[in-house]
Amino acid sequence: MKPRCKVSIPVRHQLGRGLTLIELMVTVGVLGIVLAVAAPSLADFMNKRRVRLVADELSTLMVYARSEAGLRNRRVNVFFSSGGSQSCYTIAEFSALGRCDCSSTPICTGGFLQLKTVSIPALTGVSLTPSEDLRYDTGREGVVGYALAFMVPTLQTAPGNVMVQISGGRGYQLRMQLTPLGRPTLCTPNGSYSDVPRCAAPSTES
Repeated sequence: MKPRCKVSIPVRHQLGRGLTLIELMVTVGVLGIVLAVAAPSLADFMNKRRVRLVADELSTLMVYARSEAGLRNRRVNVFFSSGGSQSCYTIAEFSALGRCDCSSTPICTGGFLQLKTVSIPALTGVSLTPSEDLRYDTGREGVVGYALAFMVPTLQTAPGNVMVQISGGRGYQLRMQLTPLGRPTLCTPNGSYSDVPRCAAPSTES
């Protein structure tokens, strides 16, 4: 019987190697440069997106308010309010008594029937500024109120020239306008949105 030969196969052992202090410092430096470049772009994207979302929701709810006026065959009002902590608006079925203020509790008084309320905290950096012809006295210090109405049976707005500007950080702006028939359109006052038409310059005719 032949003796068995033992064959030994060399095994390579690779020791784990950690990062040196210099390599770690270089890695942190590169990450810092990447973050410094990416942070402004991310902030731009977030600010632009927030303004667009608020503008799209406002436009959608103007369509809703107009359709509710038609379905209910009753005037529907939209009340805007702005203060230190938020911008907000309430859609409500009209009543001859009372009114709505989305910055107070209760929101609607008298016979107004609240249909929808939207609040935009100041922390988002987005604010609503309706046109001055919608302004009314809220009777509350530091709180500015604005209102419009969808009239029946025409479903046109009163007053007729309705504009609400939506502003955010880094100069992003959109404007929601209602056509004479009460339908919403969007434009940008300062050209900050390439996919939205620029707002027409105000008429200078007397």
